[in-house]
Formats: sequence, structure tokens, C-alpha cells
Amino acid sequence: MVWAFAAALAVAAFCGLSILLITVFDMVFHKRGRSLRPVRAFDIAIGIALAVPSLIQLSALLDQLWPVGG
Repeated sequence: MVWAFAAALAVAAFCGLSILLITVFDMVFHKRGRSLRPVRAFDIAIGIALAVPSLIQLSALLDQLWPVGG
């Protein structure tokens, strides 16, 4: 079950990071008006909400599976 949980965390982290990367790419290369600011803010919030907790939990889980220092 641990590997299924780790896989789900990895997928969630990948999705969150993908949302953030796509949003940043869109902001840099496609200058749009103020009408899309709420949408971009929502995308950034959802990307962070998916990526950060998933990466923190995945890191803790991997530390339990493969302790580095001993």
C-alpha cells in the first residue's frame, strides 16, 4: 500500500507542478489583459495547493523508506 500512496503523491505533485509551469509559461509568452488575472491566480493557488503538500509528504515517506543517515 505504501507504493500506491507514493505513486498517488507523485502524480499529485506532478499535476501541481505542471499547472504552475504552464501558468508561468502563459504569463511570460502571452500578454493578456486584466480579465485573466483571477484565472491565473486560481491556477497558481491550485498548483501550489497540489504540489507543496504532496512533495512534503512524499519526501517524508521516502525518508522513512530509505533513511539517508542511518
